Amino acid sequence: LSVRFYTTTIRCQHTDASTITPTLKKRKKSILGSYMAARKNTSRKKRLLKRTRQNRPVPTWVVIRTNRKVRTNPKRRLWRRSDVNVG
Repeated sequence: LSVRFYTTTIRCQHTDASTITPTLKKRKKSILGSYMAARKNTSRKKRLLKRTRQNRPVPTWVVIRTNRKVRTNPKRRLWRRSDVNVG
């Protein structure tokens, strides 16, 4: 089903003519979108997000692959105990 709007054709999701809802491009969410407060500048948010990604356990497949020689992540930290030091 296609609907014409001012010389442009928009494909619709539903085939029922009574509920025509044109498909719109999904708006890209920012990586920094809903995680951090707006008063931080972007570079600081990027540094904080990098530290957040680093703060995760070692994947199970790594533990298996290394025959349990690598078990813990040395960069792992708790948010209360240690500071991030990103500025």
